Amino acid sequence: SLQNLTNCEVVLRNYRKDGGMFWNRLTLSPVLDAQDKVTHFIGILNDVSAQKMIEAERAFLATHDPLTALPRFAGSEARIEVLMQQARDHQRRMLLLFVDLDAFNTINDTMGFAMGDAALRQVAQRLREVAGPSAQVMRYAGDEFLVAIGDVDPQADLLQLATAFCEAIAQPMPISSVVTLYLTASVGASVFPESGQTVLELTRQADIATNRAKRNGRNGAYVFSNELSEALGDRLALGSRMRDALTRGEFLLHYQPQVDAQDGSVAGLEALVRWDSPEFGLLPPRRFIPVAEDSGMILHLGAFVLR
Repeated sequence: SLQNLTNCEVVLRNYRKDGGMFWNRLTLSPVLDAQDKVTHFIGILNDVSAQKMIEAERAFLATHDPLTALPRFAGSEARIEVLMQQARDHQRRMLLLFVDLDAFNTINDTMGFAMGDAALRQVAQRLREVAGPSAQVMRYAGDEFLVAIGDVDPQADLLQLATAFCEAIAQPMPISSVVTLYLTASVGASVFPESGQTVLELTRQADIATNRAKRNGRNGAYVFSNELSEALGDRLALGSRMRDALTRGEFLLHYQPQVDAQDGSVAGLEALVRWDSPEFGLLPPRRFIPVAEDSGMILHLGAFVLR
């Protein structure tokens, strides 16, 4: 009934004749006569386009990186899960790539952060172009990016797909009329559903594969494999125990003689570190040295060996 109307307020999206959009806040108030009957309404119209733009910018910055305009990985797990579900529904694969720029800090240190920021923007654009419109490209942190590609053919060469991103980054990168950068990237790949079933598993696996790519000389790609599955298990199981193991004296050295082939005399000794773990037994270096390198404990372990 007209007699029960009260004030109301709505926000309207309008378009000008040239197609430009603007926002209005419309407030309507009923006007009553002496008998408290509604005779007409008064409307107040305010342009709130600036406010809506600020709200939209805040919402964008809450989920996106302002430098590259890419979604941040933190909070973007749902984007990856959508691609995983699509791969599951269509019996396809989803490829998750961890892209880590090689020695990128030298650019910031020698040429300044403005130059580094310009390079990161170009890297983001190249990743978008290679990944395609249906993929998700995210900024992980610093000079690290994640790319999730859904609907991958089960017969596709995953190493070739990952290497394409290395090749794109390695192309000369003109920053200005006088500066051209030459960057490289190490790329690690994990694949759903073979490698893992969750975003956390796939991200860890891609990170491990990236570390292997760096050890292989950088500017290359590596796909997570059964061999790296053991490395991931060691990283989780051994990494948190290593510092305490050093404190408790669980590391020891085995000395291997070096013999002169001419006369059979001992020319020196090679010191080989072992970890005598009460939980895991006697561990060879190949089990825990990569873990020490990844966790930053390698310097402490090296100091122990030298002492």
